[in-house]
Amino acid sequence: MPLDGWTNPGVLTVGAAQILMKTAHYAPQDSVLVGSGPLFYLVACQMLEQGEPPKTLLETQSKLDIFKALFYLRLNLITIIYLLRGVTMLAKLKLAGVRRIKSVTDVRIKSGNREHIIQFVRGKKKRYIEAQNVFLHAGVHPNIQITQALGIKHDWNMQNYCWEPRTDKFGRTNLQNILIAGDGNKILGSDSAKISGEIAALKLLADNGFSVDETHILKKIKIKKQHLQFRKFLDVLYAPKEWHSCPPNDVIICRCEEVTAGEVRKQLDGLPWAQPA
Repeated sequence: MPLDGWTNPGVLTVGAAQILMKTAHYAPQDSVLVGSGPLFYLVACQMLEQGEPPKTLLETQSKLDIFKALFYLRLNLITIIYLLRGVTMLAKLKLAGVRRIKSVTDVRIKSGNREHIIQFVRGKKKRYIEAQNVFLHAGVHPNIQITQALGIKHDWNMQNYCWEPRTDKFGRTNLQNILIAGDGNKILGSDSAKISGEIAALKLLADNGFSVDETHILKKIKIKKQHLQFRKFLDVLYAPKEWHSCPPNDVIICRCEEVTAGEVRKQLDGLPWAQPA
């Protein structure tokens, strides 16, 4: 999430906070989380379990997002289980007294001597909050470095602003005997990732002459489709915001080379395929 101040020391991703807790068993103190999504709330709960609950959650989803997402909600046993998981996480945070500020936009981070000053807009008012650590999250994307290097075809996901490998329902790609499962294909959640791995493995065996019950594969695909119904609800509810991908010109896009958004736009200006941003 490139925004003003994201390269400052002490500003990391929510995923980085989770890795820190898993590997070092350490939860950062005096933290503010910015963003939305299942991982966003999961990490907040994990910080709570470590004895260092977040100071505040600055949530970027809006009431309109909720109404849009409800259109895609299909109730079945699987979706009810997912909903109960989400409600349980939110209840834990509420009981712990974690403050939640919703419909946040235009987040900027200014670093002081010891703390960050996080500026954000809610409604039409600018507001500020201080914290030692800031963790950002705007969704999870597949890691496509290997699949691109192999020459696998990819498609642009307009909903989630990311490239995804092109596969069929079994996980097969345009390359023979190369199948993709789990988060390497699409971000569908841990349960769906496991099922997609089973489907890909069984189909690979079947395609190479091993005896596999095809009806068993089809049953797995049917279960996966039920998981996908809830994923559509989540994708709409926690869709990336335009200000996530269209930062001001002075915001750094590449921290290694200190390339700004304005410099990228300048290089793209006038190209026939370049879209205005």
